[in-house]
Amino acid sequence: MPAKVIYKAGPFPDRRAQYTAEVARVRLVAASATRVVFGVVAVFFALGALMSVASDFMSSSNPLVEFVFNVDTWFQGPFSRTNGVFSFTGANADRLNAIVNWGLASVVCSAIGSLLRSLMRPHAHITREDSAQN
Repeated sequence: MPAKVIYKAGPFPDRRAQYTAEVARVRLVAASATRVVFGVVAVFFALGALMSVASDFMSSSNPLVEFVFNVDTWFQGPFSRTNGVFSFTGANADRLNAIVNWGLASVVCSAIGSLLRSLMRPHAHITREDSAQN
C-alpha cells in the first residue's frame, strides 16, 4: 500500500510583495514608454531644424520633408518657427527662428522626458535593516 503524502502548510504567498513587484513593473514600462515618446518628438524637432537649414538643398515638396515639418508644426506650442520664444529679423530670419526655436524645443522635450521617466520609474528603498546587512 502506497504511503500517504501529507503536504505541510507552507507560508502563504506574500501578496503585498507580489503587488509591489507588479506595480513596479508597470511603472517601469510606463516610464520607458514616456521617455521614448518624448525622445521621438525631440528627434523630430532636431530633424526639422536641420531640414530648415538645408532647405536650399532639399525640395520642399519632398514627402519626408513635408511630414517632418507637419509633425513639428503640430507639436511646436511655444516653439513656433514664426512666433516662437525667440524671434529674429533679417535675411535668414526664418532659418534662424527654426534652428533656435526647434533646437530649443528638442532640448526641452528631451529634458522633460528624462524628468518624467525619473519621476515615474520605481526606486529601490533601502531600509535600515538592509543597510546593516551590507
